[in-house]
Amino acid sequence: MLTGLAVPSTDNHTLSVVIRFHDPNRLALLEEAIFSLALQFWRDIELVVVIQNGTAAIEAQIAELIEKQPWLGQPMYQVLSLQFSPGFDGRSKLLNHGVQHAKGRYLAFLDDDDYVYQHGYCVLIESLSGNQQVLAAGKCRVSRSRKSNGYWHIYQKNSPFEWGRNLADLLFDNFIPIHSYVIDRTRIAPEDLWFDEQLNLLEDYDFLLRLTAKYRFDFSNLDNPVCEYRYHETNSLQPDLDLNPASTPKIRQARELIDARKNSLTISLSVLDLLLLRTELQVAVPAPIVEPSVDKKLLIDLLTKQNRSLNKVVDKIYDFAHQHTGLISILVFCTRSVRKFLAAFR
Repeated sequence: MLTGLAVPSTDNHTLSVVIRFHDPNRLALLEEAIFSLALQFWRDIELVVVIQNGTAAIEAQIAELIEKQPWLGQPMYQVLSLQFSPGFDGRSKLLNHGVQHAKGRYLAFLDDDDYVYQHGYCVLIESLSGNQQVLAAGKCRVSRSRKSNGYWHIYQKNSPFEWGRNLADLLFDNFIPIHSYVIDRTRIAPEDLWFDEQLNLLEDYDFLLRLTAKYRFDFSNLDNPVCEYRYHETNSLQPDLDLNPASTPKIRQARELIDARKNSLTISLSVLDLLLLRTELQVAVPAPIVEPSVDKKLLIDLLTKQNRSLNKVVDKIYDFAHQHTGLISILVFCTRSVRKFLAAFR
């Protein structure tokens, strides 16, 4: 937990973007990320770049990168450094240090090799201004790149995170990359704005899980691409590893900590959230594949039996979740159980 954080004024319209940076060899990627911020339609932006084991020379290089971007006015920025022992992964500490120094009402995060589309922050902040949610998330696209002759070349783009649509999906697994959302700090207690420094993978998902226990998110922009996640050979997570929790010891350990978090957190659901959960559970069962010669009455009986069975399972799971303490693990169990149930009909 961070100390000394103040709640910004609602008259404050600055967006603070925290960028963590750990490798001087990635300055060219960092420049592209900063360039995407200079082009934003939302002009009131503060950059907070936090460097792992930064030196005065690296700080000066990054300040020069910021200054030479096509800002409409004089850029607001801070370039900070944190020192760590060799080999230590300080990604969560870098984020926390950036949060502690951010001055804006709105808060966003950006890794040094990703970027935000020009309209991205404007869409998310305007969405927050029309409701009382703490966090607004948008769609994140993924590009895959290879380096050739000193330049990165994109060879594929897709949207692997679009499976997630709502709170139930987020409790099941993360579909909201760290640079695809904006937080309104005036609606969140300062003691809730921190990343777990025990985690050096999946720290962003742990952060979101803790927020879901107390606050509501705005998922209304999930069909609107606001940013891009760039996969390349220097990523800490490669696309093939993301889907396999046991692929490396680090990922396995992070997944175990995430599961422990789900088992310990309780979540406060409003009536609307419960209704949305029930709607999620009542996904229509796909019709079975039958030959045209099958008797119509037999087909109707089959469909009726399937739907009746589904409704019974939904009612039991929903009642169980409703009557118990609201543990996140229970809600995850609900979504997984229904998905397994539906899979039996496919």
